[in-house]
Amino acid sequence: MAHFLAKDIVDHFNTLIKPVVYLSMFYFFTNPGSTFFDNYIVLVCLVYCVTGMGYAFATFLNPGPAQLVVIWVKY
Repeated sequence: MAHFLAKDIVDHFNTLIKPVVYLSMFYFFTNPGSTFFDNYIVLVCLVYCVTGMGYAFATFLNPGPAQLVVIWVKY
């Protein structure tokens, strides 16, 4: 449990930065109807959910297939 919590806390930096990098390009090229902050909140929730799915796949699958599945899910 301590290992998961430590990994999750350290990964919050990526969880908060990845949506900003994506939105910095997407938002200004497409000019969506919602605000930047609304899109950011949705993407933070999405990245956090997908990161949890990646952790679950890495935990329950064998090491070989887990690496392929986690890379596919996380990116």
